[in-house]
Amino acid sequence: MTILSVFSKNLYNLLIKKQQKSDFRSGDLRLIKILNSNENIHLFRPVEFDENGKANPVKVDVNIYLRSISHVSEVNMEYQLQITYRQTWRDSRLAWGNDTEEYHHPYVILNSDQKIWIPDTFFQNEKNAHRHNIDKPNIMVRVHHDGFVLYSVRLTMALSCPMKFEYYPMDVQECELRFASYAYTTDDIIYKWKDNDPIQIKTGLLNSLPQFKVTNYSTHECSSSTSTGNYSCLNLRLELNREFGFFLLHLFIPSMALVAVSWVSFFIDPTSVPGRVTLGVTVLLTFHALSSGVNSILPPVSYIKAIDVWIFGCATFILASLIEFAIVTYLYTNQLAKRKPSSPEHQQLLRDNRTDEKMHVSSNHIPIFDYIRNSIRKDARVVDRASRVLFPLLFTIFNIIYWLVYTTEQFE
Repeated sequence: MTILSVFSKNLYNLLIKKQQKSDFRSGDLRLIKILNSNENIHLFRPVEFDENGKANPVKVDVNIYLRSISHVSEVNMEYQLQITYRQTWRDSRLAWGNDTEEYHHPYVILNSDQKIWIPDTFFQNEKNAHRHNIDKPNIMVRVHHDGFVLYSVRLTMALSCPMKFEYYPMDVQECELRFASYAYTTDDIIYKWKDNDPIQIKTGLLNSLPQFKVTNYSTHECSSSTSTGNYSCLNLRLELNREFGFFLLHLFIPSMALVAVSWVSFFIDPTSVPGRVTLGVTVLLTFHALSSGVNSILPPVSYIKAIDVWIFGCATFILASLIEFAIVTYLYTNQLAKRKPSSPEHQQLLRDNRTDEKMHVSSNHIPIFDYIRNSIRKDARVVDRASRVLFPLLFTIFNIIYWLVYTTEQFE
């Protein structure tokens, strides 16, 4: 019984394989016969008529498999995309079977040399592209028994992506993939996204870019109007959120540290002129070298970017510490000069000037200003002591306002 059952099973499998092979060859030969009988089938689009005898446009269903996103270039405003582009339509002229028959292979795969009509899809924002031909041309054409055709091709394209840098480097860019028919208007071809899973994404692709993260994507239907007519088109929109860690570690934190180092001069005695000048100038030149390379990777734009505001703000605080040093040194030097012995005539002139100033102050009496003025006249180093509190406070306020304003786009 065991040997008989094994023999019966093997015989059954052999018959099934033979039947499948016969069905496959039958569909293959039928389609080849159709193609040979109509050599010009690839020159004209399929036409189907409605009840009123009007020709309907060919409905092309599209879905895309995203394989990789790379080379996002801010200077050239472009990005590179590798996709598997698939489109499906019905060509009744290629129907080689009917629904009443059962097929183990309901479709026939054609070679790229076998000519059938294919929609003339072109990518509107493509700058450079190529098909993959290793080891064989990466093109697949399936013709189902009812005439439905699946066309699949692997493409790598450099696509234009207009960018806005007002919030750089906390910016969010929207890059698109737009495609339409080059010659056929909406009377001939209508593109539609596939109902189920129009966009398929390779695992790990959303986090594969070093400086960006794909946070969202969406599909849209559109129409392109030119002087030659209206054309159906489809649009895939990718939202690229720039990763902020690189700029935080290589620009923002170092520049904060340099601004803080510039405040060290407030703790140095005003008489130590060489030390304070060397510190201030060194910090200013170091900050310039740090920030000079930031805009080199961006195209020249006419508007102010977020990074420009940060660089200008930090440079202002560093320069202000140098100006503060100059003011303190000038006042302190004058105070030292007044404390030296002088002639009776000079002392009388100083007393007269003090009397005139007191009379002027009494006529414009503002207590807080009087207190500040008198404190500075007694000791110019009061300015240094005040700067030790005022500069960090103002820089903290600047940071709060800056981060609240320029991080809103990434969180919206």
